[in-house]
Amino acid sequence: MGNQIGDSKAVLDQDRLLAQHQAALTLLQSRVQNPKVKDFHWLDLACGRGQIIVHLDGNLTPAARGKIVYHFYDVRAGYVSTTRRKADLLGFKSVTQVTDSLSKLDTHHSREDLFDFITFTNTVRELSPRLVASTLVSCVLMLKQKGSLFVYDFESFPPDEHELGAIVWTRAEIQAIAGAMLNALGVKGYQPEVGQWRHPH
Repeated sequence: MGNQIGDSKAVLDQDRLLAQHQAALTLLQSRVQNPKVKDFHWLDLACGRGQIIVHLDGNLTPAARGKIVYHFYDVRAGYVSTTRRKADLLGFKSVTQVTDSLSKLDTHHSREDLFDFITFTNTVRELSPRLVASTLVSCVLMLKQKGSLFVYDFESFPPDEHELGAIVWTRAEIQAIAGAMLNALGVKGYQPEVGQWRHPH
């Protein structure tokens, strides 16, 4: 689909916490509740309508949210505006936004801009293979030494539901891709965990 997210469907349901968002929030909670953590830099890549942060007030205390330096990035100006309105109400330490294609990620974040946490959810299937690869590499290079990259997408769709441009990889294939990428980057002896959740259709 080229160098940007095309017909993205950033579904937002404030009354329903999806499995992928709960998993990301659980990771976030475990990191920011550490009393030694004073600043926590989070990059919400392809943030959509703020589907992750809309549930933060019920998952993190005001003190924990006050540690978060929240950076968010999306190609759609409308999504960025919606996410900004939500972010400004959550008491983050600071908020920074970027509206641009993922192909230009490296022009907005230098190698000195390192993050503790990067979320990249429900987006891989909407990108060209080349952009998937370059974005994942950029994310790994933008992480702090103990930083975490959380990537979530669909492994399959019901037979009667098709999504244009869907990249349907199995859990094992994702593990192989991630392992090969890290090996090419010189990361030895580490295989990222790949979780699997089943969703009702």
